[in-house]
Amino acid sequence: MLAGRAVRVLVWMAVSSGACLAAVGVQAVEQVSFPAAAGDQLVIENDFGRIRVQGWDRDEVLATIRRIAVDAGRLNDIEVLKQKAGSRVYLRAFFYDYRSESVYLEVKAPRHMAVSAWGANPAIELEGLEGPVRVQSQTGLITASDLLGATSLLAGSGDIDLSLSRQPRSDLRLESVRGAVRARLSPQLSLRAWLRAGGRLSWNREVEFQSGQLERQLGVGGPLLYLASIEGTSEAVLEEVHPFSLPDEPVATQPLPPAARNSPRDRPSGGSVDPEEPVRPYPSEPDDSGTQDRYPADTSGSQGGEVLTQTGDGAYALKVDVNWTRLNVSVRDIYTNRSVPGMRQSEFQVYEDGRLQAIESFESNEAPFDLLLLLDVSGSTKAYIDLIKEASVRFTREIKSNDRIAVAVFNSDSRLIQPFTNDRREVERAIQRIRSRGGTAFYDALDVSLHQYLAGREGRKAIVVFTDGVDNQLTGDWSDGSRITFGELFRGIQETDTIIYTIFLDTEERGGSRGRRSPPRGRGGLGEILGDILSGGRPSSPLGDEEAYREARRQLQEIADQTGGRMYSPTSIYDLDRVYSEIADDLRIQYTLIYSSSNAEQDGRWREIRVEIRDRRDLVVRTRRGYYAKP
Repeated sequence: MLAGRAVRVLVWMAVSSGACLAAVGVQAVEQVSFPAAAGDQLVIENDFGRIRVQGWDRDEVLATIRRIAVDAGRLNDIEVLKQKAGSRVYLRAFFYDYRSESVYLEVKAPRHMAVSAWGANPAIELEGLEGPVRVQSQTGLITASDLLGATSLLAGSGDIDLSLSRQPRSDLRLESVRGAVRARLSPQLSLRAWLRAGGRLSWNREVEFQSGQLERQLGVGGPLLYLASIEGTSEAVLEEVHPFSLPDEPVATQPLPPAARNSPRDRPSGGSVDPEEPVRPYPSEPDDSGTQDRYPADTSGSQGGEVLTQTGDGAYALKVDVNWTRLNVSVRDIYTNRSVPGMRQSEFQVYEDGRLQAIESFESNEAPFDLLLLLDVSGSTKAYIDLIKEASVRFTREIKSNDRIAVAVFNSDSRLIQPFTNDRREVERAIQRIRSRGGTAFYDALDVSLHQYLAGREGRKAIVVFTDGVDNQLTGDWSDGSRITFGELFRGIQETDTIIYTIFLDTEERGGSRGRRSPPRGRGGLGEILGDILSGGRPSSPLGDEEAYREARRQLQEIADQTGGRMYSPTSIYDLDRVYSEIADDLRIQYTLIYSSSNAEQDGRWREIRVEIRDRRDLVVRTRRGYYAKP
């Protein structure tokens, strides 16, 4: 069949009682195919009905599309967009006036193809896929079998069922807010399991208790299997597994509130996909429930885990040896200075204290992240606060719509002025309210950001700091400076997996003040500020301690280097544009490497980490420098 060519059939249906809850009168059937090459991605959106994706060995995507309605007239209220744009194949179902209509999407795709699928309440089934998989259904059932690549299955109130008869190559993450999460595992597999539940939690019917968490090792190690239900149950069973298939009967659909429906007539971009970023594996609404993009707690270093089992007094405690380290890695081309996509696990080498480590899990990570903007509003930045505000707003527009942004400011104290949100208008309004005054307690602000503002937020995290970096503590002014020292701050930074980017604004060279002095008179306009402060001019005598600025710059460099970020020192407005463009590009394409340390000693000592790319001198790799092996 030629790519994009569709065959349509109109079929009248008679459904006996009990076949489904929704009355089905007529369906329109069509079939379409697209060629698929290595690196292509399949993107599916369907709010009501069914999505079924099966892996096969042909280099094409073949989709059978069924639009189902009570009568033929209602079929006109359903539209399915089918297209290939670049490396992405799109199948999107739109319901203009939903009254129990549904769409069944039966898709066969190359096994190694990346797949993203989501919707309000479709039943979703996936089978025999070896590439990355991202799936979310608000109320529908998600079933999967033999998914071997990096997998993320998310549900609101729906259940999630996974069957594994083959060894996965990457981590698998199954999370539901209120539904049941179940995994049937072949006993011959090798993986590490982490189960969490607000309700009943069970491992192979041998260990069972109400609410808590559980770790278990299966075989000789391997990828991580993460099962979690905030209010429901989590269960893993070891048994001989056969591929699971949904029955072929139509899936009942129930109306949702208007806010949950998907109408392209109300969205200029069409559907619920952001026009700036067509691939959106997760919804763009804020998610503060702690259920999205989550890995097991504290993966920043080599960890020993606790397994909960029942004891005589009703408590649960059992130690197991689960030591693993998670690295967020970025790769840039030294010639183009752009992030490099499409890297493979075999191209990476990880060294700990000079010893080559075995990479047990690998993922090309484009999942949403949490970004905290930490802005210096002390008196030393007063002369160019408009520049900071303008740059911050422009930077937020570079970030994907499904990434969450928060804004914090600091002078003598720090304040979170905008909690994490996807609403860019709220972020911009918060930035525009900023005023500059007071001293500089930078160390305290960054420490609070790491341990309070980002507390409980797991997955990918980053902080971007706009500052001159000169804590008043450096000039001997402890009344307006930080209460903690840089050494205390840096120790906490060494134990985090948050990436920190620092933008150093050299107010000492450009005529800034140290918080108690006013900027030169007559220099308040943004045009004059950009002309003098950012073009390298020096409109007035340098103010402040030259040595303090030199030390502040060194500290900002140390912070960025330790966490795998970068420090920037822009000298013009064009440099500043380049800075936030590079940071956005850096965060957009990252890789996650997980390994078990060959050094099993939990002695509290520093472990140095180095990541290299095999036989590629044109690439630069950045990740955190190391961690402390917690005793």
